[in-house]
Order: sequence, then structure tokens, then C-alpha cells
Amino acid sequence: MKYLVQLFIFAALFLSCKNTENNIYEPTTTIIEGIITSLSADEVTLLGIDEYATAIAQDGKFKFDIQLTKSGVYQLKCGQRAIDIYVIPGDSINLAADGRTLPQGAIFKGSNINENNYLRHFDQFKMDTEPRDYEQFYTQVEDEFMKSVEEISQNFIKDAQEYQKTNGTFDDRFVEIVNANFSYQAALRKLQYPLYYNYFKPDSTIVLSDTFDSFFQNLDIDNEDNLLVPGFRSFIDDYVSFKASQEGKKVTTLESSNASFDQIEALFTNKKLRDLTSFNLMNAVLESSYNDAMELMPRFKSIQSSQIYSYEVENKFNQVAHLVKGKEAPGFTYQSFNNQEVSLASLKGNVVYIDVWATWCGPCLQELPFLDELQKRFSAKDKIVFVSVSIDNEKAPWAAAVKQKDLKGIQLFADGNWGSTIARDYKIRGIPRFIILAKDGTILDANAIRPSDERLFDILAAELAKPLNR
Repeated sequence: MKYLVQLFIFAALFLSCKNTENNIYEPTTTIIEGIITSLSADEVTLLGIDEYATAIAQDGKFKFDIQLTKSGVYQLKCGQRAIDIYVIPGDSINLAADGRTLPQGAIFKGSNINENNYLRHFDQFKMDTEPRDYEQFYTQVEDEFMKSVEEISQNFIKDAQEYQKTNGTFDDRFVEIVNANFSYQAALRKLQYPLYYNYFKPDSTIVLSDTFDSFFQNLDIDNEDNLLVPGFRSFIDDYVSFKASQEGKKVTTLESSNASFDQIEALFTNKKLRDLTSFNLMNAVLESSYNDAMELMPRFKSIQSSQIYSYEVENKFNQVAHLVKGKEAPGFTYQSFNNQEVSLASLKGNVVYIDVWATWCGPCLQELPFLDELQKRFSAKDKIVFVSVSIDNEKAPWAAAVKQKDLKGIQLFADGNWGSTIARDYKIRGIPRFIILAKDGTILDANAIRPSDERLFDILAAELAKPLNR
């Protein structure tokens, strides 16, 4: 703990700050405009304490003409790309960038050029100084890890000093933001420490000191102004998960998500932060489990006060509502490795475990040995079928892999790749994707756990033991 205390005393000396309560302006017209080329997006979004959106023309031109009341670092989102921009109410900022390389390569004109160029510089500096060996970094003993975090933060401070010597001093409010950002960067690494330690050393148990999380007591968590500090949005979601994990062991993702909702209600009195963290949590649940999303929707609605966030989540859930437990599984028919047409309907009466994969997918290939072992644990008399559906671009690599690896079960090739029936109907945007169907042809889990997860055998065996209802 003494290392971080020393570090942030040093940071305070270098980055003297003004009171955040003074960062209040009368609503002032602020212009942010420019051109972002090579971008496949219909609109550009500006995220701060509130959210603003504007259309982007075919030639990449956009313009925000908005009333702002607080200065800070706003995030400009363009499709899958984003760039941080320092804005003071009343500014006129012009940005030119290539959407393929954003945020790097951006050229600024108008207000705050020095500060905005530093944000790009910091992005690159942070990337260049990132630990090269994550396993070595995150499996240090706690005391040594804390020293390493201090060294990284000291490097950030020294770099900011050198940047100002060369390019000119920062605006006072920006100095405050940079200082806060270093704090949240360090805090985020600390949050990640036990998670990564257990990942790299699954057979050992990490014992944290009694003072491990005391650093967080010095961070102003329940303050919406932090949304104008880079890194806070990532930190706050991880912080919620960290606090939830401290409340006892969570066996299922549903239990973990409920614990996270508990923490959101306990940590935040500020509506903006409650809305944002519950929105981010619900989006994460929708990516991992449609069944859990169905269970958690009432909880989300009871917390959420933003109509925009509520609409986005409900719209996303409605698109996958046909894939929750108990719904009839969307059908498909594909050609097998043995040149036979196999339909999903023909497998009714069996528990069906589906693996959607491709030969170019590394994580998919890593699961194949576990899938093979799983199949061996069931007897030929068991009413269970293992179906592997390839979404390779071409049949040749798939056929070669099936033969070379001697893959068991029913091996199918899906015409159309990502546009295939199974990818479209099951809303598959990433692989491997595993699906469990009950004997009656209904969905048990459209986002099932992987063969490498030891819990899978018990889940399949339990479903296998159930009688066929129809």
C-alpha cells in the first residue's frame, strides 16, 4: 500500500489540481466537427455524462452543435472505432481521421490541440509500455506486483512531464483529468490481479492481504463527473464485478450477475452511473446467455431509469427471445461428411449437443480433444447426438480436417458461412458456439458451456435422464 501512496503524492505534486465542483458552466454552444473517412457507420456518437448522436455523411463529414455544461474527455464512437477528445464548453474542434486507423493518425484543429494530441500520444505510449509477459506480470507476489504497478504509473507521469516540456503545458482541468486517469489505470490493473493470477495458476489459491482493496477507498466512485475521465468506464464495470466476487463464491453466471446487480444498487446513488453500469452488465449477459438475460430482465428494468438504455436492451433481447430455454429450436438441413442430407428435425428424440466451428478458428480447434473425450463418456445406448457444423468458407479445408483428425459424431457443412441458416437463426457472431437441445426439440441452452468445462457432462447426463414429454 505504501508504494501507491508515495506514487500519488508524487503525482499530486506534478499535477496540481483544481476542485471538480468548479467544473460547471452555463449551457454553452460547442462545435465538434470534421471528417472520418473509410468508415461504415450511419452515425457518430459522443459519450460523456450524457450521450449525443449525429449523422455521418457518405463522404465522412459530421458535425455536433450541442450545449455542454462540463469540460472533460468525451469519447467519439464511430462504428467499432472510438477516439477520446478533450472538450471545454464553448470549444470549436475540427477532426480529420482515417476510420481504419482511428484513434491514431487523427489531426486536430481549433481548440485544445495540445491536449488532444497528448491523448493520442498516451494511447501509443501505454501500448508500447504494456507488460510483454502477462503471466509473469500477474503472477508476482502481491508486494512485487504493487511495485510493478507503481513503476508503470511513474513512467506515465514522467512521460507526461516530458511531453509538456516539448509541446507546452496542459490546461488546468486537463491536468486534473490526466491525474485521475493514472489513478484509474493503476486501480484497473489491481482489480485484474486476482483474476489473472487464478487464470495463469489455476491449481494454486491466491491469498490477498487485508489491505489489498483499501486503495479503492480513496477513489471517488459515485460521481458522474468521472465519466469524463478516460479509463473510468472500463474501471467501473470491473469494479462492480470485483465487489460482487468478494461476496462469496458464485457458481453460475446467473448468480454472478445477480450479485453484480446487488453491488450496482449498493455502490451508486447517482442515476447516471446506475444506468450505465446496469446497461453494460445486461449487454454482457446478452452476449453470454439468453437464458440468464430472460431471468434478469425484470431486475434490469427495476434499476434502469434511462429510456434509451432500456429500449436498446429490450430491442436486443427481442431479437434473441426465440432462443431462450423451452422455445422450439430453429431447424436446418446440411450435407454431412458422408454426403448425406441431415436435418435437425430427424434428430428429435435425442439430446443434441451442437458445435458450430471452423478450421481457421483456434479456440474451436482447442475444444476438439475435449469434445472427443466427452463423446466417449456416453454409451451407444444413450439417446444423445453430437453434431458439429462447420461454417468454413470452403468445403475442402473442412473435409480434410474431419478426415485428418478423425472427428466423431455427425459432421455437417453449412453453406453460406456467416450468412448460413444456422448462423442467422441462432444469432451467431462468434465461434466456437455450443448449443444444447432437449429430446423434444426445444432449446435447453443456445449459449452452452464448452466441452472443456467439466460441468458439461453432468448437464447433459441430467437432461438425458429426463423422459421425453412429446
